[in-house]
Amino acid sequence: MVGVVEKVRIQLELDTSKAEFLDRFRVASGAATQKELINNAITIFRWAAKQVAAGRTIAAIDEQSETLRELQMPALEAAGAYEKAHPGTLDIQVISES
Repeated sequence: MVGVVEKVRIQLELDTSKAEFLDRFRVASGAATQKELINNAITIFRWAAKQVAAGRTIAAIDEQSETLRELQMPALEAAGAYEKAHPGTLDIQVISES
Protein backbone atom coordinates (compact mmCIF):
# COMPACT_ATOMS: atom_id res chain seq x y z
CA MET A 1 0.00 0.00 0.00
CA VAL A 2 1.43 3.38 -1.03
CA GLY A 3 2.02 5.89 1.75
CA VAL A 4 1.97 3.37 4.57
CA VAL A 5 4.94 3.66 6.91
CA GLU A 6 5.91 0.58 8.87
CA LYS A 7 6.61 1.37 12.50
CA VAL A 8 9.01 -0.35 14.86
CA ARG A 9 8.93 -0.07 18.64
CA ILE A 10 12.29 0.66 20.27
CA GLN A 11 12.67 0.31 24.01
CA LEU A 12 15.48 1.89 26.04
CA GLU A 13 16.75 0.93 29.44
CA LEU A 14 18.07 3.96 31.33
CA ASP A 15 19.02 4.51 34.93
CA THR A 16 16.60 6.67 36.88
CA SER A 17 18.67 9.86 36.72
CA LYS A 18 19.01 9.67 32.93
CA ALA A 19 15.30 8.95 32.51
CA GLU A 20 14.44 11.94 34.71
CA PHE A 21 16.85 14.13 32.75
CA LEU A 22 15.29 12.97 29.48
CA ASP A 23 11.85 13.97 30.73
CA ARG A 24 13.11 17.37 31.98
CA PHE A 25 14.76 17.94 28.59
CA ARG A 26 11.52 16.96 26.83
CA VAL A 27 9.62 19.55 28.87
CA ALA A 28 12.31 22.22 28.40
CA SER A 29 12.38 21.65 24.63
CA GLY A 30 8.61 21.88 24.28
CA ALA A 31 8.39 18.36 22.86
CA ALA A 32 4.98 16.85 23.56
CA THR A 33 6.29 13.29 23.71
CA GLN A 34 9.52 11.34 24.15
CA LYS A 35 9.12 10.28 20.51
CA GLU A 36 9.12 13.91 19.39
CA LEU A 37 12.22 14.62 21.50
CA ILE A 38 14.05 11.62 20.02
CA ASN A 39 13.03 12.58 16.47
CA ASN A 40 14.50 16.05 17.07
CA ALA A 41 17.69 14.55 18.50
CA ILE A 42 18.05 12.28 15.47
CA THR A 43 17.48 15.25 13.15
CA ILE A 44 20.27 17.35 14.66
CA PHE A 45 22.66 14.39 14.94
CA ARG A 46 22.03 13.52 11.28
CA TRP A 47 22.57 17.14 10.22
CA ALA A 48 25.80 17.38 12.22
CA ALA A 49 27.12 14.09 10.80
CA LYS A 50 26.39 15.27 7.25
CA GLN A 51 28.31 18.49 8.00
CA VAL A 52 31.29 16.48 9.30
CA ALA A 53 31.13 14.27 6.19
CA ALA A 54 31.33 17.44 4.08
CA GLY A 55 34.50 18.47 5.94
CA ARG A 56 32.88 21.07 8.16
CA THR A 57 33.41 21.60 11.88
CA ILE A 58 30.52 21.74 14.34
CA ALA A 59 31.18 24.51 16.85
CA ALA A 60 29.56 27.04 19.17
CA ILE A 61 30.56 30.67 18.76
CA ASP A 62 30.84 33.03 21.71
CA GLU A 63 30.07 36.32 19.99
CA GLN A 64 31.26 38.44 22.93
CA SER A 65 34.75 36.98 23.10
CA GLU A 66 34.79 36.00 19.42
CA THR A 67 35.91 32.49 20.31
CA LEU A 68 34.55 29.16 19.25
CA ARG A 69 34.39 25.80 20.87
CA GLU A 70 34.44 22.75 18.63
CA LEU A 71 32.13 19.85 19.43
CA GLN A 72 34.21 16.73 19.85
CA MET A 73 32.07 13.63 19.88
CA PRO A 74 33.45 10.26 18.71
CA ALA A 75 30.04 8.97 17.57
CA LEU A 76 29.56 12.08 15.43
CA GLU A 77 33.00 11.71 13.87
CA ALA A 78 32.30 8.03 13.15
CA ALA A 79 28.90 8.76 11.59
CA GLY A 80 30.41 11.55 9.47
CA ALA A 81 33.22 9.27 8.27
CA TYR A 82 30.71 6.52 7.46
CA GLU A 83 28.51 8.94 5.50
CA LYS A 84 31.55 10.19 3.61
CA ALA A 85 32.53 6.60 2.70
CA HIS A 86 28.92 5.62 1.92
CA PRO A 87 27.19 8.76 0.57
CA GLY A 88 23.45 8.89 1.13
CA THR A 89 23.48 6.58 4.16
CA LEU A 90 22.06 9.33 6.34
CA ASP A 91 19.52 10.59 3.77
CA ILE A 92 16.31 9.92 5.67
CA GLN A 93 13.41 12.11 6.67
CA VAL A 94 12.63 12.23 10.35
CA ILE A 95 9.04 13.32 10.73
CA SER A 96 7.70 14.75 13.97
CA GLU A 97 4.80 13.21 15.82
CA SER A 98 2.23 11.98 13.32
